[in-house]
Amino acid sequence: MELHIPIAAICGATTFLCKHGFLDSVKHTGDSLELFQEQKKYIGEAFYIHEQVVVDNQLLLQMKLLLFNLLMKSLKY
Repeated sequence: MELHIPIAAICGATTFLCKHGFLDSVKHTGDSLELFQEQKKYIGEAFYIHEQVVVDNQLLLQMKLLLFNLLMKSLKY
C-alpha cells in the first residue's frame, strides 16, 4: 500500500491481506472477525467493520462475492 495503488479484495483474499498485516490499521471487512483473529499476527480488530463492502483510502474490501457491488464501488474511484 506504500505504492498508493488501489487494492480490491473479496473472500479469501481479505484473509491473505489480514495474514500479512495489511489490515492492521485500516478499516476493513471480510468473511468474519473470528477468521481474522485466527491469524497469528492480526492486530486490526478495532478497524474491523461488519459490512458487505468497506472502503478505506485505496483499499476496497468485500465480504462475499457480490461483484456488482464491488464494481459499483470501484467505479466511484
